[in-house]
Amino acid sequence: MIFADIKAYPIGNERAEIKTFEDFLESSCEMVFMCTDSIFIEFYSKDRKVLDKVYNNCIGNDFEKVVYKTAADVSGRGFIAW
Repeated sequence: MIFADIKAYPIGNERAEIKTFEDFLESSCEMVFMCTDSIFIEFYSKDRKVLDKVYNNCIGNDFEKVVYKTAADVSGRGFIAW
């Protein structure tokens, strides 16, 4: 895998083009997973419990450079893996 850009929507919700973090917040999209060069992973979720589970799983499995970022940290961030 070189690039992956996966977005998850609730069943029945319309898919929207998401180019920025703000687009993500305004959309019905619930989660975003992006992978670049098979090693750089970004995961976003509107559900704090899901974020905590993913974060704790990464820490518990000795992933390197795991960072929990705030909305302010990623504001304006592009949401396309490349």
